[in-house]
Parts: sequence; structure tokens; C-alpha cells
Amino acid sequence: MKINIKVIYGLIMICSISCIKNNFIKKTFYSSGELESIRYSHGNRDSVPYKIINYYKSGEVKDSLRFNSEGRLHGTCYNYIRKEQYQKWTNYSHGLLNGLLRVEYDDGRRLSQYFNNDKSNSIQANYDKMGKLYSEYLWLEDTVVARKLYREYKPGDTITTIRKDNGLKDTTIYIADNTFTTIEYAIAKSKFYFETIGSLDFRNRNVDVHSLFNSYTYVTLEDTIYKGSSLNVNLKSYMPFSEKEKEEIHLVVKLGEMYPNFTFKDTIREIRTEKGVVDFNFQIDKYRKGYNLITGDIHYMLDSIKLGTVLLFEDFVVVD
Repeated sequence: MKINIKVIYGLIMICSISCIKNNFIKKTFYSSGELESIRYSHGNRDSVPYKIINYYKSGEVKDSLRFNSEGRLHGTCYNYIRKEQYQKWTNYSHGLLNGLLRVEYDDGRRLSQYFNNDKSNSIQANYDKMGKLYSEYLWLEDTVVARKLYREYKPGDTITTIRKDNGLKDTTIYIADNTFTTIEYAIAKSKFYFETIGSLDFRNRNVDVHSLFNSYTYVTLEDTIYKGSSLNVNLKSYMPFSEKEKEEIHLVVKLGEMYPNFTFKDTIREIRTEKGVVDFNFQIDKYRKGYNLITGDIHYMLDSIKLGTVLLFEDFVVVD
């Protein structure tokens, strides 16, 4: 079959011109000549851009923004804040933050946090330069209300462990034997002040059952599950009760959405254990695809007497 090269070339040219006409590109430049921005639009120069890329004079991308037909941010956006040396990725849906927000600093530190319709009810996870998790902040209705601090201590370090329940007071100890990690649990009393409400000591990634400074409940769960499966959650108490009290104590676990003052909203799921049971498992079967936050509190009961309460906040992700 004879092929007409001129016809094929003409078709290619028509297609290229058509594509250019349907995607209008406008560039702006700094007064010194460097590229400042590129605006991508459908149709003509007067249409709303669906993407804008802005540049620093050095040529680095300052931000890359996507928009819907109404000019609202929509899709994955990128920002590089050069002065503070970090990059940020955000996801928008018709002008509202939705999904994962991720920040990476030039020195290796990073953080992640989830949003839903411009509000954060999630746990912000912060990692150090080596990629180790060092803190988690609980956000409820765009307000930081609690945190977990992961501290690593080495032989010779001096630490202060704060506990208030059961007559225990602040205690300073000198560590000289080996390395261990402590999780400190705290609630926000003001924007810049957190009050420690408990702690757990870990050796070799397990709770040190012999530590005299354990004063919280450790929660373990999977961070990611498949849609249709159950989330398995384990609670194990390391509260400083006497052996006699441990035999008589039962737990009342309440789960549900919370306000920033830690009161519950509408639906509450309540789980009660038998006397002496302070280590148990339960399942969560109701969740949404994507990010899920678990909030609640755990009450330590001696018959009808409440001996103590700790805050529970964890999260997990559901994928297909």
C-alpha cells in the first residue's frame, strides 16, 4: 500500500495546532528577565487557568497550583517555602483542604496530617532528620488538644517523670544502665503549654513491665487495613495500681467523636471488661475509606469508684 507522507505530516501538524489552541499557555517574566510564572488555560487567554506554576528567580519552583473551572484550588498542589526551607504538598477539593498534607524540610524532618473539608480532626505525625517518629499531636476541630512525645534516653541522661495519680509526685531519676525510650502523654492547657498526664517506658520496642514509672494504657493496632476487614485493637494497662486493686479493677472504654474539651458528640460505643481484666482486644468494623481517627477515654473502675481516666487517640487508614 502506498503511503502519502505529506498527508500524514499534515494531519500531525493539524493535531499539534489543535492541541495548542485548546491549551493556552501564558508566561510572565521578572523585570531582570528570569521566568516568573506559567499559566495553563483551556480555550483562550481570558479563561480561568487550570494550573499555575510560579518560580523563584533562581529557577526553582515556588509553587504549583491547580484550579477548577471556578478558579478554586482543586487537586494536588505544591509549595516550596525557601526562606523556611521546606516543601509542602496539599490536596484540595473545590477550594477546601481534603486528604493528606505533607511537609518535608530540607534537613530531612517531615510531618503529615489529614484534612476533611478544610478542617483537621486527625493526628499530626512529626519525624526527625533520621526518619524516626518523635511526636504526635491530636487535632480536634483545628485545635491541638493533646500530644505524645517519643524520647530516647541514653546512659547518663537525667530525666523527670511526672505523674500525679495515686499519690505519686514528680520524680527525677538518673539513668546509668542502658538506653530506653519513653512515650510521654500530655494534654494542651494553652497554646504553648502541655500538662503531662502519663508515660510508658520501652526497652527493645516493648513496654518495660518492670519500670516504676509506667502510668498509662498502651494501645496497639494496624496502621493500614483493607476495606471489608476488621481493625483489631489491643489495650494493655500499665497503671500504677496495687496488686489487690488490679484484681478488682475493671475497665470502661468509651469511643466516639470528641469536641476539643474531650466531651463526646453523638454516638458513643462503650466496652466493659470483667474484674481483673486490664489487657484485652476488640474490633472496629465501622469506618470510612481513607483516613480514620479513633478518640475516646478509658476509665479504671473499682466497683462504682473511678480510680483514674486516660485519653485514647489513635488513627488508621483503609485502602481497597
